[in-house]
Amino acid sequence: MTSLQTPSTLLDSLPTLLEDIFSFSALPPSYPAGEQKERHLPGTTPFTFYDQHTSKSQSLKHVALLPSIKDDILRVVDDRLAELRRLGEGPLPLTDATRANLSNKLKYRNFFFSPSPQSVASQYAQSISSTCLNLVSSWVIHPQAPKYYQSLWFDNEAKGQVPRQSFDDPMEHFSIRFIRPHKAHPNVLSSVDDDIKGALLDWCARDLFTFLFLPLAPHTEALLRDLDRLATLAVIPPPGPTTRGCPFHSDPTPTTCDAENPLWSLPLESRDETAPYGQLDVENHLDAIFPGPPPASCLTEFEEMKNATAEGILHHVWNMSLKHDTTIIVINTGHHERICIRHRATRTLYLSDIIETTKPGYGKIHLGLQMTAVLDALDRYRQQRKEQPIPIQKSLGKRPRKEEPKADLELRRSMRHKMNVLYKVNSSSSKTSRSEKQILWNEIEKRPIALLRFCDGHLQSSVPSCCIQRGGPLSSFITEFARDDTPEWRSSYRTRECFSLVLTSAYGDVGASGKVFKAQLEIVLANGQKISQDVVAKLTTHEEGRKRMRHEYQVYQRLWQHNVKRIPEIYGLFQDHNDLVDVLVMERARFSFRQREPWKQEKGNVTMLKELTPSDKNACIAIVKAMHKADVVHRDLRPENLVIAQDGKPMVIDFDQASLNPSDHDKKNEMEYFRCFMDGKTVEDHLYG
Repeated sequence: MTSLQTPSTLLDSLPTLLEDIFSFSALPPSYPAGEQKERHLPGTTPFTFYDQHTSKSQSLKHVALLPSIKDDILRVVDDRLAELRRLGEGPLPLTDATRANLSNKLKYRNFFFSPSPQSVASQYAQSISSTCLNLVSSWVIHPQAPKYYQSLWFDNEAKGQVPRQSFDDPMEHFSIRFIRPHKAHPNVLSSVDDDIKGALLDWCARDLFTFLFLPLAPHTEALLRDLDRLATLAVIPPPGPTTRGCPFHSDPTPTTCDAENPLWSLPLESRDETAPYGQLDVENHLDAIFPGPPPASCLTEFEEMKNATAEGILHHVWNMSLKHDTTIIVINTGHHERICIRHRATRTLYLSDIIETTKPGYGKIHLGLQMTAVLDALDRYRQQRKEQPIPIQKSLGKRPRKEEPKADLELRRSMRHKMNVLYKVNSSSSKTSRSEKQILWNEIEKRPIALLRFCDGHLQSSVPSCCIQRGGPLSSFITEFARDDTPEWRSSYRTRECFSLVLTSAYGDVGASGKVFKAQLEIVLANGQKISQDVVAKLTTHEEGRKRMRHEYQVYQRLWQHNVKRIPEIYGLFQDHNDLVDVLVMERARFSFRQREPWKQEKGNVTMLKELTPSDKNACIAIVKAMHKADVVHRDLRPENLVIAQDGKPMVIDFDQASLNPSDHDKKNEMEYFRCFMDGKTVEDHLYG
């Protein structure tokens, strides 16, 4: 039972908490007794391959030092507290329970079990950030609410988890976001204006600032200090591909606005923006493609962080900020960090002085950092609403209800039937004839070079990456599946030796061994005729992911050699010229079994199938039998990897976890599991029920 509190007690608790925050400092690194301090650092080098393909009209161009950033952020805290006192009686008082909860979070201490970004980020998330989220929510977003409610949350879920689900998805990027509207307290929604309601609704999935954690190591601190050098350069060298001789592609990405009333003092400098950026290496050659200079043999993206560069770090954080449309960037190396401001109009990154996180006062900086990020986002959202007025939904605080199915007989038909009809309507005008397919595969077999470029959101390639074939095509149109004559790099190629591969959009979930993109493959014949094909491109940058992708290609090669049907056609395995990425190009399916709602049911954490037709069951079981006959066990048969191909028949995909030459026992176990799965049961149901 809590004791009664007087108003003076409530008011006195806030200054005490502020003193705790203002004196907060980050935890110096400490390790459990008996643990080694020097550990192998995880490979968290920035993904330079994707950074090469960022929109050139919005990419980083200038770097400038701005020592006043820290003072400006501290001033935001003082000004906000003064504004709240001017408008009323000051910030809301804290109850003893609230103050104790927030103070305890500030005192959160744990061991650094490794010098990884995860350890440093965990300390930050569970201490100063968790405390500031509550205060910033009440002081900036809903100061008129009667109590302290949290309208912000610290997001580290979308950037990877431990253990990582993907080799291309490390836990290196954190941020804060607005809480989702249906989780907001009614008192919050009733105390804010339409602009803030709109921001909660429209920007709840958007990062408010970009936070990059680097491993806790001497060389990362040296990188942080080396950023000063870039401020002396007139223009930051572009990270784009070295391919020459290709047409320069225009960039359709619209430029977003800076804050109308910035909270920091930016220098009034005039930058020359007349020269287009990113066109330096494009030459107009007739019928010739130049991959670029030979890649360095020792410096690849898959080395440890010691091979990173200051330019690579800044290009990476700028591109992360561009992707999520944030203004504030924080680069943290454990003991030290830098706060950066992205100015969109001049494409300039302003750097603060180095901040020592273990000194008192670090807490106030991050209280101001979160305030500044929220105020900047609200400023830019108001500008967006002026240009494009968006009506605010009345039922903002409620989770949208699912629409009830309509009673119309046509709409009650199976999902598969509706998708079949939709596919026939959409593909009737673009269906590729068998003769065109034969021509396509004949050309693919003769063209070892793929010119890969992105056309997906902030990824807009001005110049393509030149990729060479490391594994040949696999299809019923191909007669030889085991060629050993993989081509070697040359200084130039004719256009008849190349084909275009445009990556248009990423699939929702990242695959286990890389990112999966929808893509369009296009070949220009000698007579000028163009043949295009919708395909899927799986990309991976980390060495472990590349090993799994090469293994997956070997599995496909084994299956095609044994004439196994109903598996994807493979257009080739490719490696880019700078040896940063492997690309597996394959046939695109129409949809997976998981997307067929009438055939899906959840049983605990397992997705089962129901209402499969006998023909579908028999077809799927026949595929698995043929795989086993070819001495291949899939090991990952689930609804996501069972798909409906373009011809409307089942197909099995994603063999990166498959095993070659398994035992008879492994084959038997997989077949038993798969038969139960096809019947909508688990193995336990089969054995005990």
